[in-house]
Amino acid sequence: LANPKTNRNKTAGFTDQERGWFTRLLEAGFKDTYRELNGDKQEYTFWSYMGAARSKNIGWGVGYNVVSNRIFDKVKSSVILTRIMGSDHAPIVLEIDI
Repeated sequence: LANPKTNRNKTAGFTDQERGWFTRLLEAGFKDTYRELNGDKQEYTFWSYMGAARSKNIGWGVGYNVVSNRIFDKVKSSVILTRIMGSDHAPIVLEIDI
């Protein structure tokens, strides 16, 4: 999230309750593939149409590819296609070696 301090507990998608649910999912044996492979890289999967948010890269990370820890070693890449236009969301590509 581009502006976490001003959005925390004020906007759907960034409440403590939602963040807690996601943390529990990860603690239950799953991994957010994008975050694991790309660290703290600042890329987003959603931008509001208001205020030219996309062109300013003021976005949200609301799209995820989550896999179990058991198969994470098969994940080759997890990439957000930020240049793909067509909606207010960007696709995430997950490449798995099967």
